[in-house]
Amino acid sequence: MFSEADILNQVARLRTEIAQQDATALERFPFAFYAAYLRDVQSDAALVVSLSHHFRRDQRYRRICRDWDSAILNRFNQLAMAELLSDARDRLARRGFSTAIHNLYETWFERIFDDLSRQPLSYFQFDGLSPFRFDWSVCCLKTVPIGGANVVHFRRAGMPALWGGGPAQFYRYLRCLIFTAGGFSPFCVIHTHARFATMADPSRLEDGYLRIAELLQRDTTLRGLYRRGWMLDPAVGKISPHLACLRQVPLENGAEFFPCRTTKHDLRHSLTRSPLRQRLYESGTYRPSAAAFIWPRQAMLSWAAGKGAR
Repeated sequence: MFSEADILNQVARLRTEIAQQDATALERFPFAFYAAYLRDVQSDAALVVSLSHHFRRDQRYRRICRDWDSAILNRFNQLAMAELLSDARDRLARRGFSTAIHNLYETWFERIFDDLSRQPLSYFQFDGLSPFRFDWSVCCLKTVPIGGANVVHFRRAGMPALWGGGPAQFYRYLRCLIFTAGGFSPFCVIHTHARFATMADPSRLEDGYLRIAELLQRDTTLRGLYRRGWMLDPAVGKISPHLACLRQVPLENGAEFFPCRTTKHDLRHSLTRSPLRQRLYESGTYRPSAAAFIWPRQAMLSWAAGKGAR
């Protein structure tokens, strides 16, 4: 487990590396300015896919990009992460999460600390869906690890389900959101971290659902759980039985499902992760599709109460 002294050593090392690459960088553009900018957008860190839009619009960020190449910018990001990590445990302790969630955060912090020395410089960027953006959001405590490769963000329910099944589904989805769940936002939204796909254990996802129920109990404004993905296709559970619980547990306990339009992302990931699904697709037996579900707050809490604390 890393100590405060370990973090201070990392910060000193990273400042030295920045000075070695550009001796005047920290003088011409003080790191405190960039760190303050990152704190400004910290409240949006849970919206990982939107974070780059904030950066591109901001004149201060464009100034950094104009003045330096990506290597210097990535070093600033690396240093910002080390600084953020320095008080992450104190901030976590004040949040009062359960022991299970607290320990999952601690594990993530340890891995982030190791990455400061282990990952190539190109890792520390906010572009695209880079893993570093998820690390930043976790360190801001805006994204919650729930076990394995899964994390939870807090945002509105997705809109793809509005258009995936014609007019009848359009109104059914609106009815579910407005009358059953009570609104469009905020929801817990599961994301599977691609970097840790090998850690995904569908048989333990039920534990993850229980962690989400804890989050619902802590925050009465959360309206439930939203998820979308190719793994929610009924055909996937038949071909790959170990994935059936991803759909089965919510479906049998009050969640409402909605077909969604299949994207290139869905097609790629549904096939690359399984030679069997790839063969069935090539033979025409399997056609990947996507779905989403809304698991309303009260239904999920009732299910969790029936399972008992774990």
